[in-house]
Amino acid sequence: MSTHSRFISALILSMAAASCPALSAAAPAPVAVLSGTELRDSGLRDSVRARALMGAGVWSRVLRIENRGRTLVYPSTVYALAFETEGILWFYTDSNGTQSLSLRQGCALHDEGNLDPLIHALDPGFGAWAFVAETQVAQVAAKTAPVGPKFEALPNGCWIESVAALNRLVLGGGEAVQPRLLSYYVRTPTGVMGHTVLLFLAGGALEAVDPAGSGRAVQVPIGAAANALATARFLRGAQVAGARTLALENRGHTSRAASLYAGAQPAPRADSPAAGS
Repeated sequence: MSTHSRFISALILSMAAASCPALSAAAPAPVAVLSGTELRDSGLRDSVRARALMGAGVWSRVLRIENRGRTLVYPSTVYALAFETEGILWFYTDSNGTQSLSLRQGCALHDEGNLDPLIHALDPGFGAWAFVAETQVAQVAAKTAPVGPKFEALPNGCWIESVAALNRLVLGGGEAVQPRLLSYYVRTPTGVMGHTVLLFLAGGALEAVDPAGSGRAVQVPIGAAANALATARFLRGAQVAGARTLALENRGHTSRAASLYAGAQPAPRADSPAAGS
């Protein structure tokens, strides 16, 4: 769990792809060539590991951002991964987990070429930014420990590791109908703690996989499968204050059956980070 990741379930992204701004030619994004010292930064390493977990079939870029803020959330130089899932661009850092970068669902293609205002909207301290050169990303990847359930966990990486768990399940021939991410938050004396797990149907039953736990599928009783909050409280306890899901319609073995949960499911906005880690 991350103590830094905020979670506001009442805010919903616009679901209408037609509301996306028209595509236009964007200026080429700057590319940073890092020094030897920078290449050893743990935040850069974790961003590269996160990219490997998301898989080669996902649009993703490693970023370097100058942070002029004075908060404890981000260091003075931020390394991050921007990536696409379900028509939304997301933003991962090892210090603050995963949050939405896009303002609208279905506008990822537009957002990929217009990252500047989205990055600056994430934190008032964020200044100049650039893509890390792909040759250097490959260099870091070659020296970075493998990723997966048998290796070191990705810091504040439960959102990404939940997607990776689905990828492994599907590649292994497992059943995963209506896969989705369940994100929930718990209020504690030290702040809000967010966490994300994987949900899917197998054999007609709802199952949950928590990469931060045993990594094994846990069957959710029918009574706890009624909605996101009930499921989260079954997994975490009565202290869960809110929960929402994000359907992974473009991953796994999906179903045309009705949605697992009734009603609209809130999705995160770029000005309110997702239930990160």
